[in-house]
Amino acid sequence: DQAAGFRSLQRLQGKKVACSSTRSYKAANLQVYECQGVTVNGRRLANGVTCSQRWTGRIAKPQQKGFKDKTDVQSFCKTLFNDDGLVFQMVLAQYACEQTKDIRVQWFEDGWTTGVEDKGYIQSLRCVFRPADTRITRKKEA
Repeated sequence: DQAAGFRSLQRLQGKKVACSSTRSYKAANLQVYECQGVTVNGRRLANGVTCSQRWTGRIAKPQQKGFKDKTDVQSFCKTLFNDDGLVFQMVLAQYACEQTKDIRVQWFEDGWTTGVEDKGYIQSLRCVFRPADTRITRKKEA
């Protein structure tokens, strides 16, 4: 029985989602699935957020202006791992940019689209979940 999380190659609604490397680990009570160098049928996922290569929780949200140029990474994580018995907590992304625009693949709640041109792309993703029986509470800072 293979461990849960990203694999080097998985299918999602007819497309091949590939990772150049993967990690699955626990951080506190959270389960983290990481996919480095993510591609979909050989193309990169649309970014449209930032060119900073640091891990960030800054992601595209459906109500944001210009959302059509981005990828819904929350829905992507939730859909890919919806059978793992975990509750979605958050997603972190590592973005990057190239000098020239290229065609990017996008995921939205209703599936794949292709055709947006963007210099930016999603380099890597971390999908973070918690067990269904664990509640996460944040301490309020004074």
